[in-house]
Amino acid sequence: MSGPFTPEQNEVLIRLVTAWADRKMVLIGAAALGCHVTMTWRRTNDLDLTVVAGIASTAAELQELGFRRDDRYEHRWFSSSGVALDILPVTRDDVARGKLIWPESGFVMGLQSFDLLFTHTQRFSLDESHELEIATLPVIVLLKMTSWLDKPYERQRDLQDIGFIMSEYLADDADRRWNDSRLEGVEFDEQGAPALGLDLAAIAASHHREIAHRFLDQFTDSGTHAFQLLGSAGRSGGRGRDVALAERLVAVRGGFGATRGP
Repeated sequence: MSGPFTPEQNEVLIRLVTAWADRKMVLIGAAALGCHVTMTWRRTNDLDLTVVAGIASTAAELQELGFRRDDRYEHRWFSSSGVALDILPVTRDDVARGKLIWPESGFVMGLQSFDLLFTHTQRFSLDESHELEIATLPVIVLLKMTSWLDKPYERQRDLQDIGFIMSEYLADDADRRWNDSRLEGVEFDEQGAPALGLDLAAIAASHHREIAHRFLDQFTDSGTHAFQLLGSAGRSGGRGRDVALAERLVAVRGGFGATRGP
């Protein structure tokens, strides 16, 4: 393994980083999440990548590189070694419009949080000579909130991921636990959620805040399946899951303040 990647995945990422050295390519999704935290709760076999380019030109380049497109899905590609990739080609105009329309299926995909990928990424080393841009953890959370709101019955793994992130956002030895005055008085196991809320607020424009609030508004009723699924992830801190989750949701929202304004 190279970090969170299999050798085959690492080799594919190096090929793409090399081939697309002149354009922005960012790893998102569960694979990017695995670069930040150890995903003990599930495994992911796909690589989700966003590249700033047109759909047709990206498809042509992937074919030239030896990748094969899935017969059913326009965004899915496979390497010769069997690595699955979900490639999302977007232009800056697509991101400004907030949506991408796939030409064959006509499927409309929301891009409301993708503008953050232009400014909020970090480098992840693949080997001594190659680095990959990955989405930061707060951006991953916003992307997962957006995707779940678009398809709540198809994206339940995003809920599980968000539940764990709220619980595990800070490493046990993170200096911030002791050095961030805003976390003073918060129990050790509960510091992740307010830290996440504060970091989301630091990067969010008004339309990102609206997404976060719309997501959080879905979990005011503890009797829903979505609430239970979200609450099943992460540490409970010795208390009931419903109580722990309710407090974490309040803590995340608290980072944005009480209103939906910018």
